[in-house]
Amino acid sequence: MDNLEKDKYLSIDETEQLCRLYMECDLTRLEEAELQYVLEFLPYSTPIIEEVRTLMSISLSCEFEKQESRFLKSDKKKNLIRKFLLVAASVVIILSVGIPVYFHFKQESELYCQVFSNGQEVSRDKALAIAEGELERIDKFFENMNSIESEQQKKIESLK
Repeated sequence: MDNLEKDKYLSIDETEQLCRLYMECDLTRLEEAELQYVLEFLPYSTPIIEEVRTLMSISLSCEFEKQESRFLKSDKKKNLIRKFLLVAASVVIILSVGIPVYFHFKQESELYCQVFSNGQEVSRDKALAIAEGELERIDKFFENMNSIESEQQKKIESLK
């Protein structure tokens, strides 16, 4: 019966020897995992055993942080891909609608418009100048909104 118990459990000297091998980095990953498992159940408490237990718990917490950062990186990549696809889809939609509309209005030279400004009818040349000015103002507005959005995105990413 005593022989069976000796085969089943490590002695304190054997456990300390394994701990020394761990401290010298002479154990394989599998042996380290087995030692960590065994140290959870053995009642031995010596300075080297306690030091190895502490180091192993620190190592385990660092491994959790590495796995968590891998998940965050993959989430960032997925978000970046989604944003890229959203931008690409938006460009496709704008082009698919904008090009036919542009050609339609370019071909139709006999388009009649009556434009008023401050209650007075405006000539065609002045109306075109007003329209171009409004288009420039709209373009500046969109550029301003894009810059604000990119600044906010940078702030959000810096907080993460």
